[in-house]
Amino acid sequence: MNAKDQIRAAQRGILEGLMNWERIIGHLYDQYALLFPAMSAFWSGLAKQERGHAALLKQLEPLLDEGDVLWNIGTFRESALREEIDRIKAAIARAMDKTTTPSEAVSTAIGIESSLSESKFYSVVRADLPAFNRVADALSRAIDAHLTELRTVAMKRDPGGAQPAGS
Repeated sequence: MNAKDQIRAAQRGILEGLMNWERIIGHLYDQYALLFPAMSAFWSGLAKQERGHAALLKQLEPLLDEGDVLWNIGTFRESALREEIDRIKAAIARAMDKTTTPSEAVSTAIGIESSLSESKFYSVVRADLPAFNRVADALSRAIDAHLTELRTVAMKRDPGGAQPAGS
């Protein structure tokens, strides 16, 4: 495999990892919507947005295949992404076991969105490709909006005002 193909393969791996990350976050939020009926609309809305983020990233695949190159991907660690995905899977398991409280759900979501924000992937990784930069900017803004929404909910005394479904 030549250097150009190696770069494309590395970029595709990162893009696929990010799409998976966005989808799994959406799955977690779907679980929270089921677990906390009083907050169902809130969590379902966030889940839908996460699926939209994955769809935006998917649109970039053909552009990378055409040979466009991302800059600064060396600042991104795939192992950190895998660790985050494992952490989200554990949160999904807790939600499915109905052992998560509304406060814990909000706190977990803030942690996830903060890790996305702090990684600054969408701010640091750029391309000579305006479409990628537009998507990256939109995703950075969406993360900030999610954090604002979640922090607003966290400020409430009893987020959701409900116990897990079935308790």
